[in-house]
Amino acid sequence: MEGRSALYLGLLSVIGIAVTAQASDVSDHNQRPVFCGDNDCPKYQLVKQYEGFEHRKYDATQWISTSVLAGKQSINIGFWNIFQYFNGSNSAGLKMKPTVPLVIMVPGNQTVNLTMSAFLSESLKNPPKPLKSTLSLHKYPEASLYVRSFGGFASKEDFATHISALAEELTTLDLPFDDSFVACNIYDPPEKRSDRHNEVWLLAIKK
Repeated sequence: MEGRSALYLGLLSVIGIAVTAQASDVSDHNQRPVFCGDNDCPKYQLVKQYEGFEHRKYDATQWISTSVLAGKQSINIGFWNIFQYFNGSNSAGLKMKPTVPLVIMVPGNQTVNLTMSAFLSESLKNPPKPLKSTLSLHKYPEASLYVRSFGGFASKEDFATHISALAEELTTLDLPFDDSFVACNIYDPPEKRSDRHNEVWLLAIKK
């Protein structure tokens, strides 16, 4: 446990920001989860509720992504580029309502190159192309994820602790997962002071 926690702390320490996003309030596939607020977010079905985490099956999704280097400044630049894409800096000049989550993915084999992605609403059938070469569109098939949620203003230590705890719980229950990356989700703006929601994701693997 301690060794795994140290590993994840090392990975997350490169993020340098509080990623924000409580346990899921909904399993209805067509109902928006409470923690998404008024924003569009990926649809999922609750496969199973465990004591400390959930197993969710997400629909196929589409995202706008950028690669960023470790460090707060690079991450801020990545966030700004994604924000500009939503604000009309795209091939159609289309301004889009912000969505959640913003995901920061940290590879498990190194701590330098990160991927930042923002969810694109399913109502956007043909997403406009980004104008910046650092941005790219991606479509992902449905995915099975183990999700651990917690509240408050999260620090990198909090995320490391919860990722480590999730990995330990999965190992104890003999539930295989992909540890080649860890994912942290931003659901709330910094100005939101209460009822904050944080999540960590690990990809489920079939036995």
